[in-house]
Amino acid sequence: QGGRLAVLSPEGGIFATLAGRYSGAPNLEVFLKGHAGDMMRVGRLSRDAEHVDKPALTMGLAVQPEILRDIAGMPGFRGLGLLARTLFALPENTVGRRKVGADPIPQPVAAAYSSNLHALVLSLAEWTDPAVLPLTPDANALVLDIERQVEPRLAPGGAWAHIVDWGSKYTGAVVRIAGLLHLGEH
Repeated sequence: QGGRLAVLSPEGGIFATLAGRYSGAPNLEVFLKGHAGDMMRVGRLSRDAEHVDKPALTMGLAVQPEILRDIAGMPGFRGLGLLARTLFALPENTVGRRKVGADPIPQPVAAAYSSNLHALVLSLAEWTDPAVLPLTPDANALVLDIERQVEPRLAPGGAWAHIVDWGSKYTGAVVRIAGLLHLGEH
């Protein structure tokens, strides 16, 4: 797949694998390098070594909050930067207030979503190099505004001092999401 891989799951079993379920030792290299696109060498005992010039990894997991607490304590996950590269969302628990018998997604909405997603995937499938999306001067000014707001929060005693590893990658994550939304729209 040209160095591209996705892990999409409704569960968090991949974290146990990363923590060493099968090897006995954590191995986060593919996930760390797949985030940044850094060249990766893979050495195997039974095969010749291989390398991936520009790995690209996408992860989409729907896990319970307890799994997030567990991975925060797994050896190396924080210290090596895996947690800093992960975007989390913890929506409000609506159990007990959910609409029973909620209406299904309208067919035109589902069809438009499917069609647009299919077109987006096909338009990006043949890319071999990372896309370069230059920022307009206005967009660059907004990025600098975000950096100015975030930096003091990362200082000792700042609001994000306890998550400085994650917070230091916040601006980059915002820009990545903006790029993905741009690609999705255009």
